[in-house]
Amino acid sequence: MAEINLTQAEADVLLAMKKYFVNRAIIAFPPRGHRKIFSLKSADNREQFLLEIWRGRVDIRKMSLQNRARQSV
Repeated sequence: MAEINLTQAEADVLLAMKKYFVNRAIIAFPPRGHRKIFSLKSADNREQFLLEIWRGRVDIRKMSLQNRARQSV
């Protein structure tokens, strides 16, 4: 994978950008110990994002939300 470097200004723009689900189905949080990944897009369709939701096994209140852009991990 090619290295992608973002300036802080570019990252701030991506974080502040309104994002919309590509699939407008009902969103359900995953069961304990599992993750789900949802596709998102910007209002102008120029940017694509992934929203990853991971739920802890032991403490069900523990979860991780991650928003990825520009095919970076």
